[in-house]
Amino acid sequence: FNMMDTSITLQANSAIVGTGQWSIISGTSGIIQNTGNPVSQFSGFAGNQYFLIWTIGNYCWQNADTIEITFAPDSTSFYCGYSMASDIDGNYYTTTQIGSQCWMAENMKAIQYSDGFYVTNGNWVGNLPGYNYAKYYFDYNSNSANSEIYGRLYTWLAASNSAINLNDTIQGICPTGWHLPSDTEWETLAVYIANDNGGTSNGYVVGGSGGDDWELVGDHLKSTTGWNTGNGTDDYGFSALPAGFRYYLGYNYYYYYLDLGTFWWSATESSSNEYFDRYIGIDHSFLRQVDHNSTGKSVRCVKD
Repeated sequence: FNMMDTSITLQANSAIVGTGQWSIISGTSGIIQNTGNPVSQFSGFAGNQYFLIWTIGNYCWQNADTIEITFAPDSTSFYCGYSMASDIDGNYYTTTQIGSQCWMAENMKAIQYSDGFYVTNGNWVGNLPGYNYAKYYFDYNSNSANSEIYGRLYTWLAASNSAINLNDTIQGICPTGWHLPSDTEWETLAVYIANDNGGTSNGYVVGGSGGDDWELVGDHLKSTTGWNTGNGTDDYGFSALPAGFRYYLGYNYYYYYLDLGTFWWSATESSSNEYFDRYIGIDHSFLRQVDHNSTGKSVRCVKD
């Protein structure tokens, strides 16, 4: 049952022979008013899930039925995985709890910061060679329909809102209460998924020059559909779609990798005007990279 309230009347078959007993298998702080009565009141907490069992039997035999009860979150509290995040433009984003972190399960689409200032539309600016200091957002191939599916692409300065002090949490384009993940927070996500699936002994190993290229982790973050090759399992509800990116080459700019790969900015500087990002491609990996600030990449926010 999915309940909007925080209590429900339990109803089970009465014991003809023997006795009956309600008990809680799992769930936090649930209360059964009368455990020996087949019709009894059960109370729990908003946003929590419970499994209960009604057992009938005697010393010779036993029969049991299990039920699942989920109480919906209340409207005034945030419950990661149940509640949605929203930005100033009125876009709503599903959320997912992964280990100790609460992540958005969709890429950002906003064209305004939470203070109401707009990000500059970069769809028609052409090439941005080298290190550019403008804050632009892009729709893949300058087509806003792509952003409805994959989210928008941002230069790093747009993603961070030109943040200066890189030792602090950077809200950037994220809504109030959320922020642009640091390189360390991305790494925390990868480590949790690797360890949750058997760690290095099960093939979840790191490589690359910085030791932050994770084998197999990408599969767990990919959505189950939408990738031209190599859909994922999406075990944690992260639902990564292949949003591609915007890049310059010589005197031209290009959009690459739609349906093939996705790239997310981090808040962490690698060197002057270059920043770490994370990448998932057509294989199983979750890779750490460095790119200059004028590249257009996705933003995935993490809860404060």
